[in-house]
Amino acid sequence: MNATQTMKTSKFRILGVGSMFAALLLAGAGCTTTNYQTGVATSKDIQITADQVERARGRLDVALAALNVLVNNPTNMPAQYATFTGAVADLQTSAKGVATKINSMRTKGTEYFKNWDEQAAQIQNEHIKSRSVARKQEMQNRFTKITMSSTALGDSYRPLMSDLQDIQTALGTDLTVGGISAVQDDAKKANQDAVPLRKVGDDLVAQLKDLSTAMADFAPPPAPPAPPAATASK
Repeated sequence: MNATQTMKTSKFRILGVGSMFAALLLAGAGCTTTNYQTGVATSKDIQITADQVERARGRLDVALAALNVLVNNPTNMPAQYATFTGAVADLQTSAKGVATKINSMRTKGTEYFKNWDEQAAQIQNEHIKSRSVARKQEMQNRFTKITMSSTALGDSYRPLMSDLQDIQTALGTDLTVGGISAVQDDAKKANQDAVPLRKVGDDLVAQLKDLSTAMADFAPPPAPPAPPAATASK
């Protein structure tokens, strides 16, 4: 082989190696994933949902307190009725906010786990893939439990909210001592029905906060080094 042929062969080898590295770089770029960012967004939605549920729980307590004052100590019925009516409206607003955030949370969660499945399918190492799939299943099970708890919360809330609105309507028509006496048993039932609803709400908030943390659990940055101790002046 003469010098010219040797140079051409070397050139082709260099080009071949260069093409191989280019292909590897492109393949690596295709595997880059940012699904953790979807997880962070879902985590934020979950935390907001927890805040909304807590706010609704507080407004439930306010509505029941206003009802109890009106029914058990009717000293200024028009003013007390206005307070109760406003509290029921605030509770209804909070409940709608909770429903909206739960739907948003479910949508983001569905996207997150769908992306996770797609990314896991690209993993070549079977051990790494199996660990990723197992981790995804663990997180999805927790997410599914939360959606079930949120459904239970809605199922418990709707009849109680309906009763509060019915009491409001009845008293709006008959705001008298007799009218208040007529709804006392219903007011007592509303207070009783609120007990398990609070428990479901508290459990849901705890689950939401735990999952929110798990889906965006970044290690904190290391603490800055302590300043050097000052030397005593002589």
